[in-house]
Order: sequence, then structure tokens, then C-alpha cells
Amino acid sequence: MSEKRKNQEKKRRHRWRHRGKGPHLKHGKQKLSEEDIDFRVVLLGNPNVGKSVIFYRLTKTYVIASNFPGTSVTLTEGVGRFEGKWVRVVDTPGIYKLTPISEDERVARSVLIDENPDVVLQVADAKNLRRSILFNLQILEVGFPTMLVLNMWDELHDQKIDLATLEEILGIPVVNTIATEKTGIKNLKSTAFKIKNGEYKFKPYHIHYPDSIEIAIQEISKLLPQADLPFTQRAFSLMLLEGDRELERWIIRKYGHAMLDEILKIKKDTESIFADPLNFIITQRREIEARKITNQVVSVEETKKSLWGEKISALSIHKYWGPLILLGVLILVFLFVGYVGANFFVWVLEGQLFGRVLNPLMDAGVRFLIPNVGAGHFVIEMLVGEFGVLTVGLTWIFGLILPIVFTFFLAFAILEDSGYLSRIAVITNQFAKKMGLSGKAMIPMILGLGCGTTAHLTTRILDTRKERIIATLLVALAVPCSAQLGIMLGFITTFGFQWLLIGLGIVFLQLFVIGYLASRIVSPGEKISLMIEIPPLRVPKLENIAVKTWKRLVWFMKEVIPIFLVGIAVLSMLYLFGAEVWLESAFSPVTGNLLGLPSGSGSAFVSAIFRRDLGAAVFFKTLELNPIQATVGFTVLTLFLPCIASLIMIIKERGVKVALAIIIFVFAYAIAVGALINVILNAIIVI
Repeated sequence: MSEKRKNQEKKRRHRWRHRGKGPHLKHGKQKLSEEDIDFRVVLLGNPNVGKSVIFYRLTKTYVIASNFPGTSVTLTEGVGRFEGKWVRVVDTPGIYKLTPISEDERVARSVLIDENPDVVLQVADAKNLRRSILFNLQILEVGFPTMLVLNMWDELHDQKIDLATLEEILGIPVVNTIATEKTGIKNLKSTAFKIKNGEYKFKPYHIHYPDSIEIAIQEISKLLPQADLPFTQRAFSLMLLEGDRELERWIIRKYGHAMLDEILKIKKDTESIFADPLNFIITQRREIEARKITNQVVSVEETKKSLWGEKISALSIHKYWGPLILLGVLILVFLFVGYVGANFFVWVLEGQLFGRVLNPLMDAGVRFLIPNVGAGHFVIEMLVGEFGVLTVGLTWIFGLILPIVFTFFLAFAILEDSGYLSRIAVITNQFAKKMGLSGKAMIPMILGLGCGTTAHLTTRILDTRKERIIATLLVALAVPCSAQLGIMLGFITTFGFQWLLIGLGIVFLQLFVIGYLASRIVSPGEKISLMIEIPPLRVPKLENIAVKTWKRLVWFMKEVIPIFLVGIAVLSMLYLFGAEVWLESAFSPVTGNLLGLPSGSGSAFVSAIFRRDLGAAVFFKTLELNPIQATVGFTVLTLFLPCIASLIMIIKERGVKVALAIIIFVFAYAIAVGALINVILNAIIVI
């Protein structure tokens, strides 16, 4: 094994230990070590090309989702069987190029280098072949054995792609798949296995850049020994000419500032020949080659098109009809979550299953097994008392929160698989711009209605630091999770629909006002643009919906259950030791005097720090409220501090300073708005 390969192996093992997984993988119940792996595969591709489905088809039984060390970008790793051999498969974030600007791009390239894969699978959207080839041309320059996987083959419709000609031009294997239907997966595996065994002779497509750039590539390559580089001299030199800051820092660490100065002089001299920056010239040349190749292999047939499908797709992003359709979709989602999740499922699980069957059994069982004297009394109260971990904790988790979150994730999966989410970004783009955001920021905000922790993680899809900070602030401030929202809506609507409109109107106003002000404070003058692919509308596939809903639900429950039960245990201890009296006296100047809330409100706000939905449950399930108090509580709990899990994610995503600033602002602002609403409503409405 070469020294370079040994170093890559050490990095790979360190990465596994860093994640707490050890150097072991699993397939079913079987444990595998690194030595059991026959070869390694890395998935690369643009966003929304079906990489996750391909990954699932290749690994099926076991996956590991974890953050790349030092980042918040999630990688997914698993093990599969290709022609009887164990294969480790790594799924990287969706990216558009290997010259990194975003964290996703940096991590994807780092994984490619660290893994030194035997096969790179570039998963591509078959109907967007030109864009896929553009990315492929850069991958080929890097020099890893690559296969182009044209996924979503069934969506070509009137287009035809000549696979044999495309394979001959690119000089690499090209296969087609329909991952959602398992079509082409067997051929993909067998082709990858042949590549690993050296049965395919690669003749990768070569781009000839303008002569001045070719000379610069040669001059830089002479300065950098191939043995020291993580990939080909040509690709390394091109990335330096494109202004790759990460590789510049690598040059300084490896060779010192003098070497970088020499390379930058070559770059400067070459750039002076052109009117445009070198990264533009290089990308433009790749664009020309990608377009030329696409024109050679794609033909369009005249077919009878679905007029209804085209009309619906056009209407969904229409200037006037688009917002109306979006409003209708959101109303349907909230009706589904509200009536099916918050009413029917909650009635079945909380009211019938837990209320009439499980809770009486747990209460009787605990009291029968544990004597109600001394420490036994304390244990009984902790388990099945007023805030019992078993009775109240499990009831609220599985009877109250789970059905609401499940119905939201189900609705979100349907929207996602139908291709409608991208249209939401387009429709809301003009509105989002007023808040210093692009329409793409609406995706994490909508996802925040399911879970704020997921939403904060998803803000990394946004293109600029300004957008990520503002989106994080708005999600932390004014986007309640579905469980919290379901509990609050279910209660406030008992006073009449007008109180619901008042509460939602106040929260929506804060979203716009704070977003507008933040856009003027955070990086003022920075322009925001929207670049997003709009996939065709399609009928969602049941298997995709089930897998996406299940994975999100499992992730959510892993996040919620421990923190929720700890919160319930703390509440139970506070009541057992009489700390609620101290708590109320400490919070009464705020909850009583400023907000006009009843005694006991302090416990709800303490609970909300553990979980917002727990705070909502304590507030609306245990207190006697009038309409004004319910509206004030609705507003303050929505605007209140994010829960512990979200706070941790904000720190990981944005850093301690930004997180601290957001927390201080959100706390003060929530109390100020609540106090103002209390004064206004009491002045104009007599209860």
C-alpha cells in the first residue's frame, strides 16, 4: 500500500472514530470491520436527482447518518452487496461543482479525497442532461473512476438519449435507472463491480481550454509533484486558477507562502489576458462542451402531451393563481393536521388508549408494586403523579405530539415527492425578498412547522450567510413546531375563530417586521437571488412517502423522547419539592403583571425551554384561561425561546456568538410583544 493510500486509510478510520461509531459497520445483525469491505463507492450529484433513493436501493438494510467532523453537513453511509462483495457506500450532499464555495461543496470534495473511492457514481437527472454533463466534465478532470447514472429515466417523455453514443463520447460507463421502481439497479451494481475489477477501459473526455489557460495549467503542474496531490495535477491547477481558497491554504501548509505567491502570479498574468475572471472563462468553456455533447445525444420526439398536466404545472407558478393555489394547499395541510392529527388521532390515542386503558393500568401497577411510604411515595409521584413520567410524559409524547407530527410529516412528504416544494420557493420569492431572503428560505420555514431542529439544519441549503442568519432567527422566533401549533390551535379555537385569526395575525406580522429589519442590519446591501430547479409535477409514490415519513418520524422521536421525559421529570420534582411556589414568585412580575397570565404560567415557560410543545401542553392543558390570556399565551409561547435541541443546532450552525444574540433578542422580544398585546386587547375588549 502506498504512503498516500495509508494516509487516506488513517483519515477514514479517524473519521469513523470521531463519530463515535468505531471502525465497524453493520449489515443487518452482522458486524463488519474495514477489512471486510471489498471496495468503496461515493455518490455525487446535483440536488434533487434521486441520490437518496439510489443510496437506499444500494444499501437497503442499514445506514449511518452523521455530521462530517467540524461541520453541520450530514453524510449518510451504509453497506451493500455488489455481486456478492461487501461495498461501503457514502452519500454526499447535493452540489453543482467541485470548486467549493458552500459548506456542502467543501464537504463533498473532502469526502471524495478522504475516501479515495474505487468507483464514483454521479447520479444525474436524465431530463437535465446538459447540467449533469457540466458537472460530469469537472468530475472526470479529478481523475477518479466514474460512472454516470441517469436517474428518473421515466420522466424524459418526449426526449430520447442515445446512451451508447454518450458513453463513447464521455469515455465512461453510462447507465439509466428509475430508482423509485428499482429499475436499472442491478445493472448499476454489476457495472460498478466491473469498474472495480478493471474490466472497463476509461477514455475520459478532455476539454481543451484557451491556450493561455492550458499554458498556465502546465506551469502550475510543474510546481506541484503528482505524488503530493489528492487528485490529478490538471484538476488541481484548474481549481487554483478558479480561485479555490481552500487549495490555496493547502499550498501554504504544504509548501509555504512563496509557492502560493508563484502560483498566484501565474494566475494573475493569465487573467490579465482576458476581459472576464478565469473562473468565468473556465466554466463557460465547460458549458460550451456540455451543450455540444448534449446536442449530439439528445433528440426530441413529437408526442401527445398531457394538456392538463402542463396547465396545472403552469398555474402552480402563475403570478396570480400560484399564490391562491399555495394558500389552498396550506389550508388543506393545516386541516389535515388539525382534524386528522390533532382531533381524531389525539382523541383515539390520548383520550381512549391512554386515558381509558394504559394510564389506569400503569397507575394501578406502580401503586401495587411500590409501597406508598417514604421514598416509595416520591417514586410513585415521579412515575404516575400529577406530572408523572409514565402517565403524563408518555401520554403527551405518544398520544398528543406523535399524531400531530406524523400527519405533518406525511403531508410534507407528499408535497416533497410531488415536486411542489420548489414551486413554493418561486411563488414566495418576492415576499421573501422583503425580509432579505430568497424563496428557497421558505422550505426550512415550512419544515420548521414539523420540527425547528430540522429547520435549523436545513438552512444550510441557503446560498448566503445573510440568508442563513435571518432564516435561523425567524425560525427560532416565529415558526412553531406542528405539535406545539396543534396543541395551541386546538385550544384557542374553542373561544371562536376570531381569536385564532388574531393570534396568527400577530405572529405573522412579527415574522415580516423582524425579517424586514434584520435584512437591513445583517450584511446590508448584499443582493439575494433565487436559483432553484423546478422539477415536473408528478403523482407521489407511496413507497417514497412511506420511507420519508418514517425516517423523519424516527429522527424526531429520537430527538424528542429523551428531552421531553427529562422536562417532565424536572417538572415533577419541582412540584414534589414545592418549587412551583418559588417559580411563580420569580416569574409573577413578568407572567402576572406584564402578560396578565394566571398563576402557574411560570411552569409552562420553564417547560418550553425543554420542548416548546411541552410548554404549550402545560400551559393549555393545566391552566384556566380566558380568550385574552389564551391569545397572549399563544403569541408568547410561539415567539419564546427555542427548545434545547434547537438551541444546540443553532450553536452548531451559526456559532456561539450569533446563537447567544438570537436567544437574548428572542426572549426580550417575546415578552415585549406579549405585554403590548395584553394591554391592547384588555383596552379594546371586555371579557
